[in-house]
Amino acid sequence: MAGARTESDQVFPVGAIDHASGAVLGQAQVPDKRGEGEAARALLTRLDLSGWVFTLDALHTTKKTARLITGPLSGHCVLVIKGNRPLTHAAV
Repeated sequence: MAGARTESDQVFPVGAIDHASGAVLGQAQVPDKRGEGEAARALLTRLDLSGWVFTLDALHTTKKTARLITGPLSGHCVLVIKGNRPLTHAAV
């Protein structure tokens, strides 16, 4: 059987990776597919990454995540805006 599993279903992890070294800084299990944003934000708050630049995929391009990174985490972020978010896309 390939992949990690829980008793009931497949595991959905999120992780923080240092792009310079490739080291995994931390991981968290997503309770279900729709909880990835909250799991990622919880993971970031557990890590000491003040001043870092975060790159996140389009799923994490939310005000809540951007405000967490640029506020309490004292970091910077590069977020992806896709065409399927026309209002956000037009705003930037």
